[in-house]
This record gives sequence, C-alpha cells and structure tokens, in this order.
Amino acid sequence: MIAAIPRTGSTHLSIKLWNTGAMGAPMEYTNLSNRDRMIQRLGRGDSLTYWKRLKTVRTSPNGVFGFKAFVSDYRNIAANHEALLPMIESDKVIYLVRKDRVAQAVSYAKAVQTAAWFSGVEYKKEPEYDLKAMLNAENWINQQESAWEEIFQMTGTSPLRIYYEDFLADTEKSIMEIAKFLEIHPAEFHPLGLQDIEKQSDQISQEWARKFTEYKNTVGQSGDIAA
Repeated sequence: MIAAIPRTGSTHLSIKLWNTGAMGAPMEYTNLSNRDRMIQRLGRGDSLTYWKRLKTVRTSPNGVFGFKAFVSDYRNIAANHEALLPMIESDKVIYLVRKDRVAQAVSYAKAVQTAAWFSGVEYKKEPEYDLKAMLNAENWINQQESAWEEIFQMTGTSPLRIYYEDFLADTEKSIMEIAKFLEIHPAEFHPLGLQDIEKQSDQISQEWARKFTEYKNTVGQSGDIAA
C-alpha cells in the first residue's frame, strides 16, 4: 500500500511503480465513493466482490498487488465497509511525504481553489492568493500526517518513508529502494510504457510560496497569528 497525503506526487509515484511491470498497479482503488462504475463492473455493486476481482486484474505477473490510499479512504472503509478492512491490510507500506511543507500547502490550496488536481486540467476558478486558505491547507496536511502515524502505531506498521523531493531528484534510486523493500529483484521488471503526468508547479505557485514564507517568517519574529 502507498499511504498517501495529497500533493506529495502520489499519482506520479503510482504510475512509475506500475510502469515497472513488477509492482502491481497501485492506484486509488480504495476511494470507493469515486469508484461506483468500477465496483459495479467488477463487483456488481458489492465492495468485497469488487476487491477480489480487482486483485485478479491488477496483480503483476510476479504476484504483486498494490494500491494507494489516503486517510479519508481508510476511515471510510473502517466506518462503512468494515468487512473490507481486513482485505486492505498490507504487509508492506510505502509512506509518501514531503519535506517542503510550504510548497505542499500552496499546491493543496491552489488545487482546492481551482479544482484542477492534475496538470492540463482547466481551472474552474482563477487562482487568487488567500492567506486563510494557506493556513487551513497547512493545518489539514499536519492532521493527515498525524492520522497516518496513529494508524501505523495502531496496526504495528513500519513503513518505508519516501520523500517527494528525493523521489523527483533521483527517481531510479527511489524505485530501486522500494523494490528492495518489497523484495522484488530488478530482473522481474518489464517496462509497460505507461504515460506519466506532468508536474503542476508554475510561477503562480512560486509567488504564493514566497508570500506564505514571508508571512511565516514575520509570525515567527513577532509571535502574531492570523485572525
């Protein structure tokens, strides 16, 4: 399982792992509220049947099945699909996080405001810097990280922590680190040639990051907080 937090490049990582041909196809199958058509097609509306059949069509030739999950997915299954919970228990968890919290908050606040979660998607609203939205985004990210840490502790999980920045800087090295963690030999790789997604950062994101960093520096010096 890829334990993800939004705006950490989780879709990019999922596609890269899928493209090896040996690490399953770890996409967000646990987001059941957005998987109605897939659940109907594979499980005839039943989540347990859906999950069982999903594994037959999304498992690599070497027997590896993977998926990506956000805290909200995990909580939804625990609350509304309890019978499915044991089936998503994972013996190997990759925890994807980001060092640059400002950039992550910018990315999240901007995606929420524009409803453009992927590169190439048209904005539903032109982005406009909003300090309150930035603070809310940063707080929400902190909550997501804390929630995953609680889940790891509760389930006795020791995840492999992968940092977004390290993954971008040396993707091949990170993939090899993940392969070693999953006990997969590179000889099992057979690239699939899947199309990847593009990075969304732009001049607007950089300007927002500059403004938010200035604000945080000012707060750190004065001790004031935004109303």
